[in-house]
Amino acid sequence: MVNSNSQNLSDNLEVKKSTRTSRWLLVSIYALICASSQTLWLTFAPITTSSAAKYHVSINLIGWLSEIFPLAYFLFAIPAGKALDRWFIPSLVTGGFINATGSIVRFIYPSYYFLLTGQILISISQPLLLNAITRVSNDYLDTADQPNGLAVGSSSLFFGMLLALLFGSIFGVKELQLLMVIEGVVSTFLAFTLLIASKRIHPIKIGSSSESAKVISLLRNKRFIALLLVAAVGFGAFIAITTWLQSILSHRGISSSSAGFLLALMVVAGTLGAALLPSIVTKHKLQTHQMYATTVLATLGCFTIAVVNSLTITAVVLGVEGFFLIGALPTILDAADKTNRGNEGLASGLVWLSGNGGGLAISLGVQQLINSPFASFLLLAIIAAFTILLVPYLRFNSV
Repeated sequence: MVNSNSQNLSDNLEVKKSTRTSRWLLVSIYALICASSQTLWLTFAPITTSSAAKYHVSINLIGWLSEIFPLAYFLFAIPAGKALDRWFIPSLVTGGFINATGSIVRFIYPSYYFLLTGQILISISQPLLLNAITRVSNDYLDTADQPNGLAVGSSSLFFGMLLALLFGSIFGVKELQLLMVIEGVVSTFLAFTLLIASKRIHPIKIGSSSESAKVISLLRNKRFIALLLVAAVGFGAFIAITTWLQSILSHRGISSSSAGFLLALMVVAGTLGAALLPSIVTKHKLQTHQMYATTVLATLGCFTIAVVNSLTITAVVLGVEGFFLIGALPTILDAADKTNRGNEGLASGLVWLSGNGGGLAISLGVQQLINSPFASFLLLAIIAAFTILLVPYLRFNSV
């Protein structure tokens, strides 16, 4: 009897271990799709100038291949949040297939307008994918694993951005068609993989479903409004830098390859920040300290780049800014999630909407100043300084 009970206990532990492994597998597949969407978003960022020449269009039109993403997020974040709250897995899988479809459209015919159509489709898929970061972690992982799941989901976004910058340097505009074919095949494979995994791997719990018709009540929460504003500035500044850094620094005589290196450095540092900071910050309840450090360093960093023309100093500043700016994103998402139980999809959607709305606004502002590195980064410094005043309203200790 003792041996039988021991055997049953051993079998149960093995089943639990297997289940935990399979759920982490689904989280990993989801993270790879998120990474794919970000790679597709920034395909043209490191080769803006040469792409404009290849497709015989202006640099501004090539810029829209990236800027269409925050615009689409601004338009579709709330509908996507509603869809995820009501039909979570079907909406998530649909996002994966729209992402794949857009990646295929881009290489069907070598025309700017095919590129734009593909980018529009990919941008529509982003709210369905990115709004689900917190819920995938919460539904499929044990409580102890959830901070790590959130870190994996968040850091995957910036891993995808890093791949885009590296691929741009490796393939260049001459092998752009081949790059888009590879990205299309990978995106399609991942979409089918997520579909199969979602059928076979079941969540530990299912998040609350609701009509998500509570936008007004959410927006009456001053703490949540402060979270949205911080997200708008932080993620908005990051989008503006990744979109226009190459063009801005060209006016200081910095080559495209060097600008690509700086972007890659910023994203690598940010990926490390998103992966390392969440568990440390959560464990020691350092959220408020983290946000003060992030906003102050962003302000000082952008001002430093504005007034100092040094490649080395610019590299150091962008590395530090990337680590803290991107590392703060999981903290903001987690706070939004905990503030709005039952409406996680909508809350995350509003955070991403705010971040991408800020990205669109700040990018368009910087775009008007790209001929002046001083003016561009001074604008970013002034905007970042505004967020320091918002930190006291975040009240992380009340979460």
